[in-house]
Amino acid sequence: MRELIASLLAIVVMLGDATAAEGQLPPLPNDHLLGYRVAVDKNANPAGTPFPKGVTRTIVDQFGTHGACRIKKDNALYNPADKNGEAIQEPLRHYLSYVIACEQKTVDTRTFFDQIFPSGVAITAIKERSILVPSGKSVALTPDPSPPPAGTNHYLCYKAKGPKMAPVTVDVQDQFSGSIRSFALTKIQAVCNPADKDGDDPSAVTDLDHYVCYRAKPTAKISLPTVRTSNLNFGQNTLAPKKELELCIPAFKDALPPTTTTTTTLGECDGGPFSCGGTCPPGGTCAPVGDFPPYCGCIPDGSQACESVDWPYCGGQCPVGYTCGSTAHVPGGGDCICVPTGMQACGESAYPTCGGACVGGDSCYAFIVGGYTFCGCSVTAPCDTSCSGTTGGACPPGEVCHVGLSPCGCAP
Repeated sequence: MRELIASLLAIVVMLGDATAAEGQLPPLPNDHLLGYRVAVDKNANPAGTPFPKGVTRTIVDQFGTHGACRIKKDNALYNPADKNGEAIQEPLRHYLSYVIACEQKTVDTRTFFDQIFPSGVAITAIKERSILVPSGKSVALTPDPSPPPAGTNHYLCYKAKGPKMAPVTVDVQDQFSGSIRSFALTKIQAVCNPADKDGDDPSAVTDLDHYVCYRAKPTAKISLPTVRTSNLNFGQNTLAPKKELELCIPAFKDALPPTTTTTTTLGECDGGPFSCGGTCPPGGTCAPVGDFPPYCGCIPDGSQACESVDWPYCGGQCPVGYTCGSTAHVPGGGDCICVPTGMQACGESAYPTCGGACVGGDSCYAFIVGGYTFCGCSVTAPCDTSCSGTTGGACPPGEVCHVGLSPCGCAP
């Protein structure tokens, strides 16, 4: 767990009676995004600030050049979301949506393919609505979260109109919710193209990954925390989420990419970004592993002993009466452990309550690292929840828990 904390700190329609089934598309590298309407929180410390006037950016996407687009304000925050148990690939990658007004308007109708409409649906982009900017996010307002690395795609989003659709119910969990919530997706309200902003990433215009955003109505409301955000474009701000806005689902546009590649071409496991194929050593299977090269890799196929692999590949073999679970549901960490069937492993328990099973004398604690919240096994409670006096709580080697950080944090 200490190594895990250290590593995280370092990277601190369906139409009418149609019945579209999910899972019929080539794998997509992007997470689903659950968007929340936000407002500047001027009463927080540090206080949020209104977006400055007169900011413009030149934006190019697959619909053309949009000239000087005026950036008006930040209006929505998007968390990576686990939809229907599909997991989250990039928990530290969030997006801020900024309202825009562009010189050159675009109206275009294209076919989009996603899990709601795997056979394709015609959607009309009516006008430019916003730009999604990769951003860091933290519920601890100080210190400022780290922005995502350069090279992460921006997306130009359009107000869109699609056909009428029957409500589609999906189960969603994100970093604001300690439990799974059901959402009704009721209409298509936006599509998003990968975009080049001010010439900083011309190759983005040719990328295949897009989003279709659906109005999303939750069955249960939750309390939402004020957050501190940071990105390489517009700096830091303090924002208060107000309500759920939409769920953006990864999509293809115009045509589906090939889904198969012959082993005579690939040989060993290779391919991507949207198809993987080839051979792996015994005990491995070729599958998507990332959204940057190499896209594909050999992962455990489930034939191994549970304790011999790490999350997210907890599915190995356990003795009769036991099932394989994780000690922490986070990238790069979390051992796989066997727990009695019917008992929940700590890493799969709900934040902030936590309380799943651990082994070796560890207990299940709630952790907050770099704005990402999760349950994890540890000998002692984490720094951010147990700080008292000048030191206390679990920190990486060579660091101690300081009460001066908010709420407290690890530092040399």
